Amino acid sequence: MKLKNTNPRATVRTLLTAAFLLLCSAAFASETGMVREVYACNYTSGSDLEDLMGARDFYIKQMAKAGITPSDAFVWTPIAGTPDIDFIWFNNNANLNAFGQGYDQYAASAEGQAADARFDSVSTCAMSLAARQPIYEGDDFGNPGSVIIGSSACTLNHGQTMENVQDLVSHLRGVLSESELHKSFLAYLAVPTVSTADVDLYMYGVHHNMAEYAARTTEIQTSEDWSMLRRHFQQVLECKTSLWNGMRVVPAS
Repeated sequence: MKLKNTNPRATVRTLLTAAFLLLCSAAFASETGMVREVYACNYTSGSDLEDLMGARDFYIKQMAKAGITPSDAFVWTPIAGTPDIDFIWFNNNANLNAFGQGYDQYAASAEGQAADARFDSVSTCAMSLAARQPIYEGDDFGNPGSVIIGSSACTLNHGQTMENVQDLVSHLRGVLSESELHKSFLAYLAVPTVSTADVDLYMYGVHHNMAEYAARTTEIQTSEDWSMLRRHFQQVLECKTSLWNGMRVVPAS
């Protein structure tokens, strides 16, 4: 994957897709739902996670100096089945307007430009935007230092639409709510809205550790209670799965 030399607030051409409007239609009269900035990155020669966290610390200090409240941010690092990248950085924005206003404020500030230069010294990144929708949020998940992310990159099967995906999400939400193993579990749907990726959507689940991931995946793959949902997934989507370590990086823990 060839990455452009961009950074966690790079310029984009914001083109909304029908899928994005569908996800946000319930609140479209006022605001969209959450918009995520997604940065798929490779380290520059000799850089590593410690350097990225140094750039993060500098970024936070620069934002405080500028009087800007930074977006919540997360970093995923690959475990298995992942694309050829070193990490993904996500900025969570409450809605599309929050993204646009925050971007302009950041880009116009000397502090933002200095933070960008520090990020550029550590990595090269390709940016995209995605609309995010909660699928299931179980009991209080807490704020662990590190989590396991099970992610599925999916394309719609022939004849299927985002309306069929929403039916699948409703089905999935119902099954998850009945599963004791998923009482403390998070699941989300993300739909790319500005992206070159040949993917229609992503679904991902958040686990406290690998043992939880293994137990839940075993239930999904083998339990008769999940058999109808498995067939529903096969009808609507074709997916490729991957595993990541995830951590919140802003606010810094």
